[in-house]
Amino acid sequence: MTAEIRMGGDDQALAAPVDQAAGETAAAASASVMLLLDDVANAGLLSACLGEFGYRNVAVAETPGQARQLLLSDVPDLLLLDGNLAGDAGMQLLAWTRAERLLKHTAVIVLADDNGADDMDLKLRALELGASDVLVKPVNARELALRMRNLLARAGARARNAEQDALTGLSNRQRFNVVLDWALTYARRMNVVGAVLQIGIDRFAQINEALGPSVGDRLLQALAHRLAEYVRESDIVTDASRAGGGEHGVSLSRVGGDEFSVLLPVIQRAEQAATVATRIQYALATPFNVAGHELIVTCSIGIAVFPADGLTRDLIIANAGAAMAYAKQQGRDRHAFYGKEMNNRSLARLALERDLRMALERNEFSLVYQPKVDVDSGRLSGAETLLRWRHPERGMVSPADFIPIAEEIDLIIPLGDWVLRTACRQIQTWIAAGLDVPRISINVSARQMHDAGFEENIRRLLAEYHLKGENIVLELTESALMQDADKAVSFLKSLRDTGAGISIDDFGTGYSSLAYLRRFPLDELKIDRSFLIEPNEDSEAIASAIIALGHSLRLRVVAEGVEHERQLAFLRSRHCDEYQGYYFSKPIAPDDYAAMLRSAGMIAR
Repeated sequence: MTAEIRMGGDDQALAAPVDQAAGETAAAASASVMLLLDDVANAGLLSACLGEFGYRNVAVAETPGQARQLLLSDVPDLLLLDGNLAGDAGMQLLAWTRAERLLKHTAVIVLADDNGADDMDLKLRALELGASDVLVKPVNARELALRMRNLLARAGARARNAEQDALTGLSNRQRFNVVLDWALTYARRMNVVGAVLQIGIDRFAQINEALGPSVGDRLLQALAHRLAEYVRESDIVTDASRAGGGEHGVSLSRVGGDEFSVLLPVIQRAEQAATVATRIQYALATPFNVAGHELIVTCSIGIAVFPADGLTRDLIIANAGAAMAYAKQQGRDRHAFYGKEMNNRSLARLALERDLRMALERNEFSLVYQPKVDVDSGRLSGAETLLRWRHPERGMVSPADFIPIAEEIDLIIPLGDWVLRTACRQIQTWIAAGLDVPRISINVSARQMHDAGFEENIRRLLAEYHLKGENIVLELTESALMQDADKAVSFLKSLRDTGAGISIDDFGTGYSSLAYLRRFPLDELKIDRSFLIEPNEDSEAIASAIIALGHSLRLRVVAEGVEHERQLAFLRSRHCDEYQGYYFSKPIAPDDYAAMLRSAGMIAR
């Protein structure tokens, strides 16, 4: 059996291939081709013919076993396979090729003998197994070259589309995985060091919710463009690319919604990866102007170095991700190298996330109430609801530990709804018991602010529990309001229409503009506890200024975290309106707060 290459005929296939198809020759020169025919000599003839059409990178396998080794070690763009190899070896190799992940984009042309009905059976079977094309011998060289050209073009387009992120144009996770696999293999063979940088955009979800997904998408595109520019221009990245070689050099990919990865296949020392991370953070420091919004964006970067931090793709990616999560937990806008303790911390966090998702269903949450007191009279003036989580195994979990996680995993809205409903139901219970209940403050997260149904939910709960808006105060943090101050003005006005009071919590720790503060429809400012914990001239001056500012805007001013008589004396001297803190009472259970109201004579008349 022979492949039988026919070179004559009407088309004069080899007469002037370069003159007729210069573009084809240029494309062919960059393609890699492998031949496995039933006769080595015939394979050599076909290789020579392909050389006339510009194919310079042609490998010949002598046996199916050798073909498998060559296919995996140097993945070709196209395989020419004799379908009539002895013992069905050709069809077996075709089936194996289509099952291999690394070879799924390799085009395969099967050459079949002209044996009538048997030929048709072979052609149909080859196509069923995934052959890209089937040619019957004898093969016309010009026809073969044209079919190869077309197949390579289609395969290249499919490969590019399959491995490209549609939004940013960067390579995607699939492509990153392929290149990382190569880099790990190269590192093992050449005894070199490489690194993966996992980049997470800080607080992207809040930007996306505040400004809408279209602005979020445009921001991601701008981020990708700036990162790509940096990767092209960085000296360290360029050196790593040259060391890695060719298409397997440095790789920048978008691997998730707001996550990017950079692969440094070869570095001289781990510190170089830190230098790249620092420069990436510096590159993002310049504000982005997107759809008329000036956005300041930071990122957290985790670094895993191979082979020290792992020898497999999954392990390196997981460890870089753990380092990125650690960088976020340390305050964001920083980078961190992977350490084994991070993995333990990540596993603990995953367990906490899992338990947090089930805590609502298991009724593990509860509310406590911290009384608010009039500074001058000492009478109860209200209370702030505070969320508590009693874990069945861990016991009480601090809100500082679980609230940030709830925000990140999109649990904060259902959790916030639960708090609102539970607080309203409790107020109704107290009123039904004959108590004169002063306004109860309820915290509202930044994510709830951007929930389109939030205002309607407030109205629905007030109606359901027969309450008036004046029964509650909604507390929002200064930083949440200032994420999109113009939108916050509209949001607060809609809340004011429900009759609820509006308070800015933790005032003095953010970056409020006085111009916006005047536009916000507010009832109350709460001085952050940090200004009272250790009184000094600076903190007292700030607290005094906040009290004066609040009064100038006709707002009640409430001090948080009052624990000592001297703090209360200071607030009294500055005419602060209300306070809360351990000096009067720690947060207490609903029944204890009801008893406090009765003791204070706060009975409905």
